[in-house]
Amino acid sequence: MKKILLLFVLLISIATFAQKKKTAKKAKTPSATALAKADNLSVEMQKNDFVVAIDNKTASKDTILLSKFDNKSTPIDCKIQAFSAKGTPLYLVSWIEKSKIETKLSTEDIVTTNSVIINIANKSKVFSNKQLSSDIKLISYLDAKQTVSETIQKKHNEGFQLILLPDGDVTKKSKTKEIRLMYSPTEKMYINFKK
Repeated sequence: MKKILLLFVLLISIATFAQKKKTAKKAKTPSATALAKADNLSVEMQKNDFVVAIDNKTASKDTILLSKFDNKSTPIDCKIQAFSAKGTPLYLVSWIEKSKIETKLSTEDIVTTNSVIINIANKSKVFSNKQLSSDIKLISYLDAKQTVSETIQKKHNEGFQLILLPDGDVTKKSKTKEIRLMYSPTEKMYINFKK
C-alpha cells in the first residue's frame, strides 16, 4: 500500500513539473515606429530626430533628417505623397505640430503645418515650408483696479499654405500673396516659376 501511495505521489509531482508555464520571450521592440509609409520610405521618430527612413533592403536604413523635437511634443497627422516634377521622382512629407503657451493673462494654441519635399536619389531636402496658425485668448482689464475684465479672442496666421499642383509645381499662398515655384532638375531645387 505504501508503494502504491509513493508511486501515486511521484506521478503527481512529475505531472505538475511537466505543466510548468513557459516564460514568454520578450519581442524585440523596434527603435522607431513608422508614423507614415509610402513605397520604401517611412517617417519615423528616432529618439528626438524626426526622419525619413529609406529601406534599401540592407541591415541599416539611410535617413534624411526632417526636424528635431523635444520630449514635450511629437509630430501628428504625418503623410508621404509621391509625385514627379520635370521627370524627377520626389516625395512631399507633411506633418502637424501642436503647442500651447499659457500665461496669467493669455492662452495661445498654436498649430504648425510643416511640408518638406525630398529627393531620394540624392537624399536631400529640395524645399520646405511652414505655416503657423494661432488662436489667442487675452484677458483685458477695463479698469485700473483690475476688477472688470473681458476676454478677447484673436486669430493669427504666419507663413504660407503650400499647394502641390498636378505638374509638380508648388504654390505658396497667403491672404495677400501667391507665389508659384517650379522644380529645376539642373539646380535640384525649387525656383521661381518661369513660363
